[in-house]
Amino acid sequence: MADNTFWIAALTGGTAVVASWVTSRGNSRAARIQADAATASQRMQRLQRLHEARRAAHLDLIQQGQRMAELPPHQ
Repeated sequence: MADNTFWIAALTGGTAVVASWVTSRGNSRAARIQADAATASQRMQRLQRLHEARRAAHLDLIQQGQRMAELPPHQ
């Protein structure tokens, strides 16, 4: 009876170690995926801000050009 108890305890302990290892790997992978997604989101936001800044600069340039074209000729 004592012999069976040892093997059951060893099997239970081994199962717990394997389950812990599998969970740890899953958590690590999930954390890596989440970090990659956050990085991609930040990159996209930065690109959108850059696009808007360029758009605003181009609009300003066009508006300044139109104002200059409306000025009377200098004599």
